[in-house]
Amino acid sequence: ALGQLPAGEVVGEVLAQDGGVDPTGYLAWYFHYAFGHFSLFPDLARVPFAGVLRIVGHGPRALLEEAAAGLPRRFPGILRAFVQKENAMDVHRIEVMAAGAHKWEGVAWVAAQRAIAPEQIVAVGDQTNDVEMLAGAGWSLAAPGASEAARASAREVVTGEGTAALMRALARVLGA
Repeated sequence: ALGQLPAGEVVGEVLAQDGGVDPTGYLAWYFHYAFGHFSLFPDLARVPFAGVLRIVGHGPRALLEEAAAGLPRRFPGILRAFVQKENAMDVHRIEVMAAGAHKWEGVAWVAAQRAIAPEQIVAVGDQTNDVEMLAGAGWSLAAPGASEAARASAREVVTGEGTAALMRALARVLGA
């Protein structure tokens, strides 16, 4: 078992099968990283998936890329999928979600509720799941070490040593 949560209680965004296979060690790492966002189930096949926003899986990169290419062909206009490398570990993941679901959709909704124009938004991203957000924001920064897709979508690519370089770029952009 990954932790001490009661099996079958939904407490967060990540669902896993208690005692399930974890060949990359990612689930064990994520359980500790995101405690409170993790739900264990005795049988994942019996979980009601109503309201699921995305499905993430780990495995061999070639298999994930094959699935990411095939799912949108099998479910055109319904699903989108992409593969990206995890930042914290040397593993790859596939993300599968509704064709129109992305971070920019959420950012734009919050901004509209606050009467903030897209041109006033500064976004930072580093992976494929950030592409729409980086493209939609008035100014966007691809963080150091960002994927090619994130770098291509951002207005500015930050280089240098990780967080310090990103903070300097944000201070410059925000005029701080």
